[in-house]
Order: sequence, then structure tokens, then C-alpha cells
Amino acid sequence: MKAEAALDLFRGRGIFKFRARGKFNCTQAVLKAFQLESGISEETIQTAALQGGGRAPEGLCGALHAARVILGNGPALAEIENDFLAKAGSKQCREIRGMRSLSCSACVTLSAYLLEQYNEK
Repeated sequence: MKAEAALDLFRGRGIFKFRARGKFNCTQAVLKAFQLESGISEETIQTAALQGGGRAPEGLCGALHAARVILGNGPALAEIENDFLAKAGSKQCREIRGMRSLSCSACVTLSAYLLEQYNEK
């Protein structure tokens, strides 16, 4: 399951605990979990190190930003963003953390789960 893989990457556990620099941030974890299906490069994943923790464009949640990178614009992205907003209460990292509606781990899991559900359609 991709959501579990993304969470393991984020937490730096399981088979991923041996990564040289530790765990992945929220954006990187989701991108890495979907790397094979989406064709995301290692360079893109490494660059995403600058997009976690509220630093994604527009202050977007990094896990949700990863969905944007994977899907690009289109109806699938709009559906995923709407579902994410319904669960998290916002798409902005700082607002989600401020409301304490979801933890960062939960955002990673949610974004990966929504992407996985979309891919199964």
C-alpha cells in the first residue's frame, strides 16, 4: 500500500531507515512512494527537500504539493484537493498545523491514500 510506504519514508523506518541522510520530508515521502508509476526523477525528489514544512508554493501542505507534482493540473487534482480539504480543513500547511486537524504524518498518509485511490479508478 502506497500510503504505508509514504508514511515509512516520512518516518524513516522499515526498509527505508537506512537512507544515508535520514528520513524524507512530507513532499519527498509522497513523491518517492509514487516514483515508479509517475516517473518522478531522483533529482526532483532531492529538490523537494526545500518544499516541506510549509515551504511548498503558496504555503501548501507539502504532501498535497507532491500530488500536484505527480498529477499536474486537471480534474483528478481538483478531486484530490477537494477531498484533502474536506479531511484537513485547509490546504495550507500552517493552517492545518495551527488547527491541529491533522498531523504531518496524517497529511502524508492522506495525500498518498487519495493518490492511490485515484490510480485505482
